[in-house]
Amino acid sequence: MPFQLPLTKTRFSDLLANTTFARLLAGRIITDAGDSLYYIGSMWLVYDLTGSTFYTGLAAALLQVPNVLSFLVGPLIDRWDLRPILLGTQLTNALGVLIVPLVATLGHLTVWWVLILMPILDLINGFVYPAQNAALPKIVGSEQLTRANSMFTTSIRTVGMIANAVAGVLISALGAIALFAIDATTFVLAGVLFLGVTTTNSTNTTDDQSSASDDATTDDSYLTDLRGGIAYVRGSALSVILLGMMLGNFVSVAVNVVLPAFANSIGAHLSTDF
Repeated sequence: MPFQLPLTKTRFSDLLANTTFARLLAGRIITDAGDSLYYIGSMWLVYDLTGSTFYTGLAAALLQVPNVLSFLVGPLIDRWDLRPILLGTQLTNALGVLIVPLVATLGHLTVWWVLILMPILDLINGFVYPAQNAALPKIVGSEQLTRANSMFTTSIRTVGMIANAVAGVLISALGAIALFAIDATTFVLAGVLFLGVTTTNSTNTTDDQSSASDDATTDDSYLTDLRGGIAYVRGSALSVILLGMMLGNFVSVAVNVVLPAFANSIGAHLSTDF
C-alpha cells in the first residue's frame, strides 16, 4: 500500500476565527472599496472640471507612474514594521482625499488639484498591498497560506467590481465631490481595523545579530535585494507574464480614459429622450 501524506483541510471559517487575519481581510476589503471610489471619483471629476478626454488621459497616465515605481517598494516593506505602514497609508489617504472637498468648499478647486493629488495618494497606497501580502505568512500557518491568498485575491476582484458600480450611483446621486468625503471614511475605517493587526517576526533568531549592523548596511542590502529581485524576474517566466500584464493594463487604461465622456454622452441622450 503506497504511503500517503496526511492532508490538512483549511476551512474559511478557520481562517476567519483568527482575529488578526479577519481584521487584515476586512481592512483590505474596505481599502479596495475606497480605492475604487477614489479612482472613479477622480476620473469623473477631472472630466467634469475640463470636459476634455485629454485631461482624463493625463490623469490615467499620472496614475500609472506609481505603478512603474512599485518595484522599489518590496525591499522597503521587508525592512519596515508592517502595522505602521498599514495604518499610516490609510490615515494619509484619508487626509489627502479630504483636500478635494475642502478646496471645493473654498471655491478654489481646479483640475490641477486633482491631477497633483492622484499620483501622490496612489504612490502612498502602493505600500499597503505589498505590506498586506507580506503580513499574511506571519499571521497564518503555512497550511493556510494558499487559502488565505485566495480570499485576498477574491476580495480584490469582487469588491472592486461592486465598488465601481456603487461609485457610479453615488456620483449620480450626490456628485463627485461628496464621493471624496465618503472615501475618506473608508480609509479611516481601514486604519482602525489595521490597528489590531499584529505580526510575529519569522526571523527572531537573527534579530540580535543583525540589529547592530542595520544602520551601516541598510542602503547596501536594499540595493542588493533590489538587484536580486530584478535578476530573478529577468531570468524567469515572470518577465513574459509581466509583459502581458503591461499590455492588458494599457488596453484597460485606454478604455477608462474615454469612459467618463462616453457615460456623459449616454446620460445626455437619455435626458433628451425623456
